[in-house]
Amino acid sequence: MINKQILLTCLLTASFAIGAKAQSKIVYAYDNAGNRVERTIILTKSAQAEDPGYFKEELGEQIIKIYPNPTDGQFAVEIINVSDKVSGKFYLYDIKGGLLEKKEINSERRIEFDLSDKAVGVYLLKIHLGENVSTWKIIKK
Repeated sequence: MINKQILLTCLLTASFAIGAKAQSKIVYAYDNAGNRVERTIILTKSAQAEDPGYFKEELGEQIIKIYPNPTDGQFAVEIINVSDKVSGKFYLYDIKGGLLEKKEINSERRIEFDLSDKAVGVYLLKIHLGENVSTWKIIKK
């Protein structure tokens, strides 16, 4: 019971810490040891009204768009405002942490991934862009 109260308190604190003017909120869940175990992006109505077809996040000066998510197999990651000086990599993991694919950012600003031959479930996409790191939950339906 106390563990659930601590988790709920952490979730509420994290959700209020995110800017109220943001178009989306990021909520984190923590285990008993204080380790972050989950990151959830909650889109507000205004963000959904703009374009419900993708999720976006600012990562440094760059904007990352991931679409479609959930996916039937193929999804794309688009990077906006990235300069040639910025290096980056994408790592796609299964839910157990096994590396499925690694791609580097090149002159193309749109990177495609294919999960068609993979099982239905949750996958993790870790984006390293310069010194910034972001992790996304990709759902294959």
